[in-house]
Amino acid sequence: MSKTLVWGTLAALCLAACDQVRLPSADISLADETIEVAAEPEGRAAEPAGESEEELVAVQAVVADSAIANDGLQVYDERSDIPSLPPLVEDLAEVNAVPCGLPVKPLDDSPTLAERTGARPADPDLFGTATINGAAASLMDFPGLVKMEPRAFLPSGAIASGHCSATRIAERWFVTAAHCLDDDFDEVVLIAGSETLSSPLATRVNASASLCHASYDGAGSHFNNDIALVRVEEDALAGLSRVPVVKFGTTDKPLVPYNYGEARMAGWGLTVFQGRLSDTLLSAALTISGTGPAEISVVSQDGAGPCVGDSGGPLLVMEEDGSSVVVGVLSVVEQNLETGAFCDGMYGARYTNLRGYEDWIEKVFSTCENGLGLCGF
Repeated sequence: MSKTLVWGTLAALCLAACDQVRLPSADISLADETIEVAAEPEGRAAEPAGESEEELVAVQAVVADSAIANDGLQVYDERSDIPSLPPLVEDLAEVNAVPCGLPVKPLDDSPTLAERTGARPADPDLFGTATINGAAASLMDFPGLVKMEPRAFLPSGAIASGHCSATRIAERWFVTAAHCLDDDFDEVVLIAGSETLSSPLATRVNASASLCHASYDGAGSHFNNDIALVRVEEDALAGLSRVPVVKFGTTDKPLVPYNYGEARMAGWGLTVFQGRLSDTLLSAALTISGTGPAEISVVSQDGAGPCVGDSGGPLLVMEEDGSSVVVGVLSVVEQNLETGAFCDGMYGARYTNLRGYEDWIEKVFSTCENGLGLCGF
C-alpha cells in the first residue's frame, strides 16, 4: 500500500459513500455532461459516374449497414456518399476514462479500506438485522448485484480489503463507484451468487480490468463523476452464471420524485456505524428527494439506509409493469442533520445517476472491446 492507513476522528474524515461520509454543509455541484450530436453535412460530393443500377444498390446497402453498425452516426468521406467508420480511439483520455488505481493527478484521500472506517469483517455467526435498520434481502429482488472487494497484499503478508458492491450491466462488465477503486490495490474480487457471503454457494472471480471516469477527483470535487466499470474475462463467466445482466439508466418515465417517489437499495455494509459488516444481504427503502443529470438524492426511511460497505451498490426503482431499473450507484452518505451521527436516524445519501453516464459507459465498452489493448486486456 502506498498510502498510510489513517485512524482518527471519523467525523473529521470526508469518506465517500458508505465507505466514506461527507459533511452536509459541503457544496455539491453537478457534473456537466456534454451531449454530442452528429450534424448532417451541408453538401455531398457528386455521385460517381458510370455506375450501373446494381452498383448503386450495392453502395446503398453498404451505407445502410455502416449506419446501423455505428448506431446511426454517419461520417461521410469527402470523395463519396459512402460513410466511413469513426476514427479508432487511440487513448482512453479520448473517452474520458482512466485505469482505476492510477489517477491522472493526486486525489484527496478517500479511503475505502475497512481499517480506515473502523469496520470489522463480517462474522457469519452474527446476523445483523439491518443495513442500517433494514431487512434481509433476496438477490431475486436485486438481480446483477455482487459484493466487490479490492484487495492489497501488505508486506506483513496480511490482506487489506475494501468493501463495496457492483452491478452487472453487460456480459463482462459491472458498474460501481470510482472511490471504491481509487486506492492502491493488487486485485479486485467479485463474490457472487449468494445472499450469504460465507455460503458454499457463493463464487469468487477476479476482475481483469477497472476503468474510472477521468473527471472523478475524489473529495476535491465532492465526489462528482463517482463511477467506474469493472470487467471480467471469459473464464470467469461460469462463476457468474447466477448473476443476470440488468436494465440500467433510462426509466419509462422521467426520473423525478413525482414519478418515482421511492427506491430500494441493498448491500453487505455495516449494520451499525463502526460495527461489523454484514455477512448477509440486507436492504432498505429510500425516499427520492431530488434528481439531477449526474446525481440522485435520497433520504432514509424510519432510520433505515446505506452505510459503510454499501458503496457502489445499486439504487433500484420499480416500473408500472413490475420490472426494475438500476438508476444509480451509491456515492456519498451524509450525517444526520439533527444529531451529527452517521448512518443513524434520518439522513441523506447521494447516488451517481446512471442515466447521465449512459453515453460514457457505451464509449468505454466500445473502446475497450476493439482489441487495441487500451484497457489492460
